[in-house]
Amino acid sequence: MRTKSWKKEDIQAFIRKEDADRDAKKPHKKEKVKREPVDIQGGIKRHADFVIGEIEEFFDKYTTDWKDYSPYKHMVLKGVKPKHSKLIKDHALVNVRDYKEILSTNDEQLKEAYRMWSKPQLKNIIKWWKVLAEDCDRIVEDGKYIRRAKRELKKKRLAKLR
Repeated sequence: MRTKSWKKEDIQAFIRKEDADRDAKKPHKKEKVKREPVDIQGGIKRHADFVIGEIEEFFDKYTTDWKDYSPYKHMVLKGVKPKHSKLIKDHALVNVRDYKEILSTNDEQLKEAYRMWSKPQLKNIIKWWKVLAEDCDRIVEDGKYIRRAKRELKKKRLAKLR
């Protein structure tokens, strides 16, 4: 009887060892990483917000030294696309409206908050934001011409291939 139980234990130990070896040799399955869906509109908004932040910095520099600055060059260098420029233009128009309100208001607290700038300076600020809005329109127009030129170039290349 003793030999039977001894063989049975050996067999069970051998099976356990084989199972352990087989498990060690198995490639482990990689866990699936949950990914957030790609949000194109969110990406456009984030890039536009980034550029708006830089434009606000240039606005602060403008209001300290009152030197001319071309927002168009800056936006082109930052790779602003027509979709971005529409969001930037909306921001600029809100600022134009706000500064016009500051000029025409009778609210003493609002006048007190912006008394660091004279009326001519406020008019220059309004002009600066209007120029920014016009530059955004210019980027949209440039984008139309660029797309059209790319489309025509693509047609020419296809015609050469045929």
